Amino acid sequence: MAVNDSHQVAILGAIGNGETTLDALVAHLPIKRAAIVHATSKLVGRGLIVRIRPGHFALAHEGKVFLAEGRAIKVGVTRSPRNGPYRHNSFTQRAWNAMRIRKRFTVPEIAMLAALETDKAPEDRLSIFFRRLADVGYLSERAERAPGVSPLSRGRIVWTLTKDTGPVAPSVIGRINIRDHNTGEDIRREAAS
Repeated sequence: MAVNDSHQVAILGAIGNGETTLDALVAHLPIKRAAIVHATSKLVGRGLIVRIRPGHFALAHEGKVFLAEGRAIKVGVTRSPRNGPYRHNSFTQRAWNAMRIRKRFTVPEIAMLAALETDKAPEDRLSIFFRRLADVGYLSERAERAPGVSPLSRGRIVWTLTKDTGPVAPSVIGRINIRDHNTGEDIRREAAS
């Protein structure tokens, strides 16, 4: 096992079942900071850990399975960012982080918190994402409405996060599936209704 591979295994073990920071890893492990930064990047690329926000990490579902089965790191095996389970700074991930903090929210509120200038049509994208999450029981509509822009508006839908399975945002797969990267399961809309 190469030195960097042993670093990756040590980091997986140090993260364990919780969330940890880069500073905590540096304090806990006898590995130089630069090597830890490099190894965590590799682990994110392999889909074994997730970067919740800069400098904060947790095990992905695949990482938990990896540790439980005592697997070895295979040199050169990584997942591309496009096909991997998690993009730490995606619009969806930023929105999920905001939803987990707020618990009760509207589309414009989450768009304001999560969108960057480069994100196109954030409210439209969130509306679709929220409907998909509601279809499988992750969100629910509240009875009350928030004031709308127009005086004739019925108001904006107020949503509640009803199924928070962990730090990584669910992905929409096709028209009917949601992939929960925290639990490792795919949920079909028909199964949820």
